[in-house]
Amino acid sequence: MSYIGTGYRKTRNLLVAPAPPIPPSGPYVWLDGSTLGANGASIAVWANSGSGPSAGNIGIAVPVVSASFDGAGNKGALFNAACAIGWIGGLDFTGVQGITVCGVVRSAAANGAVLIESFQTRPWGVFYDVGQLGVYTTVSVVSDAAFPNAQLYAFEMQQPRDGSAAPRFWKNGWTAAGVGGSAILSVENAPAATAVGITLSVTNGWAGVVGDLLIYKRQFTAADRTQWQTYISTKYGL
Repeated sequence: MSYIGTGYRKTRNLLVAPAPPIPPSGPYVWLDGSTLGANGASIAVWANSGSGPSAGNIGIAVPVVSASFDGAGNKGALFNAACAIGWIGGLDFTGVQGITVCGVVRSAAANGAVLIESFQTRPWGVFYDVGQLGVYTTVSVVSDAAFPNAQLYAFEMQQPRDGSAAPRFWKNGWTAAGVGGSAILSVENAPAATAVGITLSVTNGWAGVVGDLLIYKRQFTAADRTQWQTYISTKYGL
């Protein structure tokens, strides 16, 4: 803080810290690593900074906090392929016509495995098959030569596809398509829970760190995507 004499009055200059970066508005789920506790602490509850419920213990081992997993001081949830956090009863996507799932991850496994499984068990807009009992959704992120394991990158996936051939991935200021995958399947007796970090059969779990994970009840517009790119660039340097 400083004062500058003008001859008639003194004005005060305030040094104001820049506002923290924010992702596109209106996430239903936003698991933000900055809300987590001390390094190594178990994550029994991960506060949801979106409009939906917080994620919690679903009856198996939970991830732990990884401090500065990106080398820049950001925190995330460390998954070991045998732990998870999520929502008993699932998330409510009734009547939703499309979704966007995006996040920032550092995979420790060559294939990345399953990141999210089973969003919900109720009719889901145009995706619902009336001949079945529920909708079962899996999102996986797969490493390859462009986005190898043990490196930090961001992703964005939409269902249904928005005309693009593949999900979008970002690393070091550039984007690529063709990495990773997402699937939506209609199945009978879908599990009554949503798991982050593992399949509900406790197989093929995610190995690595999740710094941010967001789910929107809409498909991204061009403006949304620009804000997402600004957010990951500002916070993570991606």
